[in-house]
Amino acid sequence: MDSLLPLRLVVLRPPAGTEFRLQRGRIGVGAGPTPIAPTHATSDALTFDFTILLGAAPQSDGMPALGGAFAHGTTRDRFIYVASGRPAAEGAPWQWDRRAKVPLVGITPELVHELIDALSDDAGAVLEARIAGSGADGRAVAARVGLLDGGWRVVPGR
Repeated sequence: MDSLLPLRLVVLRPPAGTEFRLQRGRIGVGAGPTPIAPTHATSDALTFDFTILLGAAPQSDGMPALGGAFAHGTTRDRFIYVASGRPAAEGAPWQWDRRAKVPLVGITPELVHELIDALSDDAGAVLEARIAGSGADGRAVAARVGLLDGGWRVVPGR
């Protein structure tokens, strides 16, 4: 049976005046993508809490089968999109002008087992990754981004 894995993405030092949203859904599929606001925001960091689907059977190479509305890309190269843009005018839909691809490939079977073990004692445990909010040009990060602090890791609930 498929299950849900709780994930947290932390965007560090986002550029002032730029809003970030997690992309749920795909362009051209159903109602299209839905921008999801951060669950917690300060001037230093934006936090997104969400879930991805863990398939009951692993991929042929033993890696976790990850999917769901937040997972994009091929089965071998999954990622999540973090879109960024400026606030829209009053009543207008939010529009993004850049997207960052945050890799999920660092989520290994060992990390999944560690998370499941942690969840048995701490219902708030999550897999967390951190990315820089700004690129070398000072604008919101875009394209494929690297993970900070060693990548995905299990962290206890808050």
